[in-house]
Amino acid sequence: MALTKVTYLGDYKLELIFESGRKKIHDFKKILFSSSHPSITILR
Repeated sequence: MALTKVTYLGDYKLELIFESGRKKIHDFKKILFSSSHPSITILR
């Protein structure tokens, strides 16, 4: 399932739209602030 569009909604949230038409809103805040991995912490 390919991703066709990504829209920034604010406050670390992205709306993801897939080629099937399925939409999902994902909140990345928890991942960004709980991870200690260097490739994630640089995004804060």
